[in-house]
Amino acid sequence: MKELKDMYGKSHDMVIAQGRGRIIGQGVPFAVLVGALQHQQLGRTIVDKTGLTGKFDFTLQWTPDDGPLPTFKGTENPPA
Repeated sequence: MKELKDMYGKSHDMVIAQGRGRIIGQGVPFAVLVGALQHQQLGRTIVDKTGLTGKFDFTLQWTPDDGPLPTFKGTENPPA
């Protein structure tokens, strides 16, 4: 995988880049990927039951729905 750098050209221990229908990561703990999918991509709760540890390099690509990106709205049932 090509080394990812920030907008200043500096490399990092962990890099994750997201866009509509795409997430690319290097040195990313699985919990960070789950969080990115949960909050920025799907807008719904994801439970990680994989037990995976360590850091991963990945590219995820998919065809997004035509609708707008979901926005995080907090808990479904706010306290009364």
